[in-house]
Amino acid sequence: GNYEVRLYFANGFAGTGSFGERLFHVEIEDRIFPALYEIDLSGTYGHATGTMISHILEVTDGNITVKLLHSLLENPLVNGIEILKVTDGELPIYVGDLADQLNLEEEPLDGSLLVNAAGGDGNLNYSASGLPPGLFIEPTNGQIGGTISPGAAANSPYTVTVVVDDGDGSTEDQVATNFMWTVLESDISFPVLRINAGGAFVSSTDLGADWQANATSDAFSSSLYSVNTGAIYSSKLNYANRDASIPSYIDEATYNAIFAKERYDRIDGEEMEFKIPLTNGYYIANLYLGNSYSGTNQAGDRIFDILIEGNLVRDNLDLIPEFGHKSGGMLSFPVLVSDGELNIGFLHQVENPLINAIEILGAANLGIIVNPIADQVNDEGEQLDGTLTVNASGGEGALSFSATGLPPGIAIEPSNGQLFGTIEIGASTNSPYTVSITVDDSDTITTDAVTVDFMWSVQPVDTMSWIDKDENENYTARHECSFTQAGDKFYLMGGRENSKTLDVYDYTSNTWTSLEDSAPLEFNHFQATEYKGLIWVIGSFKDNNFSAGEAPAEHIWAFDPANEEWIQGPEIPVGRRRGSSGLVLYNDKFYVVGGNTNGHKGGFVSWFDEYDPSTGIWTPLPDAPRERDHFHAALIGDKLYAAGGRLSGGPGGVFKPLIAQVDVYEFTSGSLSKVPMDDQNKH
Repeated sequence: GNYEVRLYFANGFAGTGSFGERLFHVEIEDRIFPALYEIDLSGTYGHATGTMISHILEVTDGNITVKLLHSLLENPLVNGIEILKVTDGELPIYVGDLADQLNLEEEPLDGSLLVNAAGGDGNLNYSASGLPPGLFIEPTNGQIGGTISPGAAANSPYTVTVVVDDGDGSTEDQVATNFMWTVLESDISFPVLRINAGGAFVSSTDLGADWQANATSDAFSSSLYSVNTGAIYSSKLNYANRDASIPSYIDEATYNAIFAKERYDRIDGEEMEFKIPLTNGYYIANLYLGNSYSGTNQAGDRIFDILIEGNLVRDNLDLIPEFGHKSGGMLSFPVLVSDGELNIGFLHQVENPLINAIEILGAANLGIIVNPIADQVNDEGEQLDGTLTVNASGGEGALSFSATGLPPGIAIEPSNGQLFGTIEIGASTNSPYTVSITVDDSDTITTDAVTVDFMWSVQPVDTMSWIDKDENENYTARHECSFTQAGDKFYLMGGRENSKTLDVYDYTSNTWTSLEDSAPLEFNHFQATEYKGLIWVIGSFKDNNFSAGEAPAEHIWAFDPANEEWIQGPEIPVGRRRGSSGLVLYNDKFYVVGGNTNGHKGGFVSWFDEYDPSTGIWTPLPDAPRERDHFHAALIGDKLYAAGGRLSGGPGGVFKPLIAQVDVYEFTSGSLSKVPMDDQNKH
């Protein structure tokens, strides 16, 4: 049944009475809920102050297990545990707060930004609105990824809303959390400090700061910066081999000077860290790095982490796939300094971390920043729930908010920008409304006020946009599966959860039924396709062994819905087996593109094959322009489109890099091609 677990805490030890001196996790029933992750009693609630953290969860084994985990600093503690029986029913969803983000235009996310959520009924799903252009959220695990689009700074900052829902079919229990995302232009800043790590003083050839010398091994300290350790190595990288990430203002003389030497951190002793005194504010840290040592000239030979202000900004950095051997490049990171000191650290993973130069840029004055407001749609008579708020920052002193063009019955709170009220009956007559929000600060001028506009549509009370089928919903919530139509039914097949059971939706009766344990294998990561009354499975993994790498199915399989039986087809050639591929049907032949031969452990391929079901002949075709997995292919007219996906298990890890480019096969001409990025962006 369902129980409420109340945990009572208070820090009473003076030695852990300040922020960050005691950090620990608590696990309940093998789950760490967001509020129980990295608990800092003194920093969050205050020293010698009692608090209670409560969660409702389902117990299925007759026991409730609560574990206090040593994982960060000092010892975990608990003062009391209280268990209350509560009414069985829907379980609440718990979502952790996300910190405000700061990034540059054209900066790719590294995969570390995840929504921390737990609870609910069934699998959780994630959606987001207000993300900077170019970013997206993975609906099954809450990972936010992508590359921020050029020009995104024009509408910065963004108010991002992440919504987490469960699989119970109701949206009433979904939970939303908001955070601000500031995007800076990549060229708006000015160099305030430069360090030639490992090398001599270099005079600036632009209007920025000179490159300060750092030519001595071990610890070094000056009024401008300090470093605790490191040794010098002659790198002598050549300007002609520079990576495209090097800014245009770094001329040949400067490049050759800052890449003449490197500072590396030996394996023994403390990890290398630069400390730079700075006035509090926004900055951009540009790190110049390049591998010159022949002993680390292959991918995997040298791997290290980079921390800025204690935050991991690059995990498992490998300079060879990043820039190539003997090629210098630049990594750029926006940062907010709030303690008067910028800290840049390097952590060993494989071999020794290195740095050639450091450049600190001061961010431009941001003034008053007002996040754009999404267009709104509401019904007559609807009362706002208090979540629609104008998000603004910057300026001098307190901000004030005003609005014109609001639907009748709606007003704005001038001190915090919250929109409230109940939309009057009849307001749809003059819909839509053009609403203007003006934000000003407390100085004596009004020319720095910022106005944003959005459209507000009001619908008559009987207008409906979506229809809830309100069916029995007794299917298995699952992911990495396939969903396809055959006749008057839809078939939910394979995936991670209950993968051998098929769930069948009959839209004529609006009901679900299940074919328990009917599949011969744990099919997952595939694009099921209906042909001549059968549902075909080609290019699928056959097991869910994530840790070892899922294995591809050896045969073609087909499911016969009429007889509810599986048919084993011909064997797939050994050298063409893979899962996570795209599958389309054209002129009575199947076409398989892309995929992965080794689950999530690498093995992504660009293979392209034809299978003729009438003859059983499998024919390899010329490869697609690029490898990809975790995607679906589509047939539009006489063209096959391979869009999206990623390269799972390669140098970028399990979830990256993502693939923005689209590949096209034109059946009439038999040609494979890439869609230019400019053309993709037009559609």
